[in-house]
Amino acid sequence: MKSLLIVMFIIFMFLLVACQSGNSEYTNDDNEDLTYIWAGFTFSQHGIISTSNGPVRLVDIESTETIVLCDKPECRHEALSLRNSDSSCLAQIELLREFAIYRNKQVFLSGVNGSPLALEIYTADISGHNRKLIAEIEDFANAVTAVLIRENNFIFSYSCTYEITEIGTLEDLEIQRAGVAIVDLDNGNTTLLPVKEAYGAGVNEMFLKDGFLYYSFTRMNDLYDDDYMKELFSTQDDILKWEMITEYTKSHMVNSLIRYNLETREEDVLWSSLGGKHITGFSDNYATASPSDFNSLYIISLDDGSKKLIVEPLSGGSTAAYVNDKEMYYFVWVDGVTDCYLYDFELEYSKYLFSLEEESFHVFAVLSELIYLSGYDATGEFYFAVISKEDFLVGNYDSIRILFYPNNTWG
Repeated sequence: MKSLLIVMFIIFMFLLVACQSGNSEYTNDDNEDLTYIWAGFTFSQHGIISTSNGPVRLVDIESTETIVLCDKPECRHEALSLRNSDSSCLAQIELLREFAIYRNKQVFLSGVNGSPLALEIYTADISGHNRKLIAEIEDFANAVTAVLIRENNFIFSYSCTYEITEIGTLEDLEIQRAGVAIVDLDNGNTTLLPVKEAYGAGVNEMFLKDGFLYYSFTRMNDLYDDDYMKELFSTQDDILKWEMITEYTKSHMVNSLIRYNLETREEDVLWSSLGGKHITGFSDNYATASPSDFNSLYIISLDDGSKKLIVEPLSGGSTAAYVNDKEMYYFVWVDGVTDCYLYDFELEYSKYLFSLEEESFHVFAVLSELIYLSGYDATGEFYFAVISKEDFLVGNYDSIRILFYPNNTWG
């Protein structure tokens, strides 16, 4: 049963991630640059941090050199193992889940040895010294689905497909659980939003502003039949099986934008859609949304949930949006040509920027003055690159600087 739940969860997350446009995990503060966290990488104004395949490392944006975030003399930066009994490397963090630099400190989330559902939040100096446990949450989650650091709060969403029994064994949950935890980085006070139970339950985008947490919540509707889903999994034709599973999941998936009042602990649903649009990001006053086939783009007001169409449905085309607090860059792909636009949320105005006839790169994250790109070079190697927003807006692509090749450098 557990394997079926896990596979179903992967399908639900795949359908959601397929619609994400690069804004799921931002940090922002009046005195802090925008940061984007994605799959073991943190993109900031200073460079890219990696937490995968080894110690925590920073690729400096100016020198493009890779720096291990440990300043201990003669440290080999190796993890604890049968070959290495020294566990003192400051850049080796056991069971690390998420990592960011915030207000000139490390902030990270990790698991706990011997407690499969427990999570811990730590802070430390940039170099890794003075590590401090901020909060510990037990018997909680087996998957972290999104992270947000904002207004000095570490916020993460989670899901759970099993629980720990009174005798300490793991037991499958019939219906998936999902929720959000908000941890104050000053005192460790933790607020847990009401846990939601539903087939396909998941929280995948979050935004904090003026005492309200806005988040996207996904679940299957009341017509969803779990027994029928199990029958689909038994289909012998693999291609047909996955087509039917995907279509059935999409047709029963409900996506909602929920507003939670941190003071009153009450929440309301601002917007909801069946089998179609997903929340893909947040700006200061709007959420962005697209259908699962990417063929149109909407913005949704965080005040009243009203919806505005930005890109009308395309025939054979697709869109993607990348936002920060005040503006949105969006792309429209039709017949091999990519058009880029800038949308000003305050002026409610779209401005055409430029077109690309060859899809040589993708926008990966939009920060305050930098735009991170990803792409493949002439040899087919995947890379991360950066360009200033000023150069990007005028199409000066000669200024693109490749920072590193993650598959070669850290693979």
